[in-house]
Amino acid sequence: MNITNITNLTDLENVTINFKVEESHSISINYKLPEMIVVAVVLFLMVIGTAFGNALVAVALFKFRSLRTISNYLIGNLALSDFLLAVTILPFSALNEVLGYWIVGSILCNFWLTADVLYCTASIWNLAFIGLDRYTATLYPVWYREKRNTKQAAIYITTVWLLSISISVPALLGWQNISANYKYQTDKNVYTCELFDTQSYVLYSASGSFFIPFLITVFLYIRIFMVLRKRMKKMKAAREGLKRRAKEQSAMIKPPKIELETMDGKKEASSDSQDMEFTHLRVSSTAVPSSSETDARNGMKDQTQTDDSLVMLNPNHSDNNQTKPKLLFSNLKLSNPFKSSKGKHRPSEKKRYDQKEVRATIRMAIIIACFCGCWLGFFVIYVVKSWCPNCPIPRIIDSFFFWLGYANSSMNPVLYTIFNDDFRKAFQKLLGCYKKASHVGRIRH
Repeated sequence: MNITNITNLTDLENVTINFKVEESHSISINYKLPEMIVVAVVLFLMVIGTAFGNALVAVALFKFRSLRTISNYLIGNLALSDFLLAVTILPFSALNEVLGYWIVGSILCNFWLTADVLYCTASIWNLAFIGLDRYTATLYPVWYREKRNTKQAAIYITTVWLLSISISVPALLGWQNISANYKYQTDKNVYTCELFDTQSYVLYSASGSFFIPFLITVFLYIRIFMVLRKRMKKMKAAREGLKRRAKEQSAMIKPPKIELETMDGKKEASSDSQDMEFTHLRVSSTAVPSSSETDARNGMKDQTQTDDSLVMLNPNHSDNNQTKPKLLFSNLKLSNPFKSSKGKHRPSEKKRYDQKEVRATIRMAIIIACFCGCWLGFFVIYVVKSWCPNCPIPRIIDSFFFWLGYANSSMNPVLYTIFNDDFRKAFQKLLGCYKKASHVGRIRH
């Protein structure tokens, strides 16, 4: 026996709540009761985690001035779009997934569809502009260090939202009959809120929301990797050349042999020898490493062995025929011309900057890879369903890729904490689990 209660509460609000309960069926038409509970808990945790993680990024940028760089402003804008998605869209999406039908009316259905496109598009374009920021930092490092400013970040952020609005608003302006997406399923006796299915708009929105920024991002990162690879090869060749020259010059340096006159009488004194006070002289001899002992990292590295000798000098040697022995020093400590005072080369400012850019590019490339893996399946199914409505796509596959796209908004804050020391320290400070009494350090892009 079916019990169906609830009709339109108000024509103005057009809010309809539909419940279909069968004696052998749970409230959900997608899942049995145990499955529904598990899915509900998982989606609830995902919604809370997405909102909390992205809010943490925004709070960190607001509280810690040292995090406010051009790159991090773009990350903050990405966190903003993901946070808005979490608090305004994901609760409705979770409810729709758990129940299998739409219970909050046509107005919220229209809002859900439009805002979903807006925030997801903003999130994806943010990643594209972060890629553009990495591209300019890598290919034009001098310009990037000297000319970047908050105005440039504001232009990027404004462009992201203008592009997102241009993708989402046409559906409200009549391109897509948005009211037709709120449908009554007579066979199930429920209302559903369907995704856009007008072929021209689906192609437009899928291209503008994903495929175009995806191709732009892939192109940018391919160029970045090519430039970095070429640059690293040059740096490696330069280091090898420096090591080779250091070995050659090290092999040419031989310790001098020094003779000192002592009182043992093995060698006559020279005619100009003078009287000296009787004293003790302690002499240290230090071995100079051969070229084979050079360190691969900084060209040459001393390995010293010191022997102390006690020598007594005779103050009175009036007898010119008296021979005096000689003391040979065949091992003397020589300064290494290829080594700094602290024993290793300090990396130049450009080298440190290049290393920083390599780390940042690798980090953002992983974020982009996660983004592509999360969203590609959804947009392929989105296009296929509009052009082939009768194609058999299992509901579980459809739901999996639908939520995998949303999962990208949950991953971004986690990726920040893994690959960015400054964000990680800021998060630890905000959560009260950072014990070291130091402020957030210099930003690593």
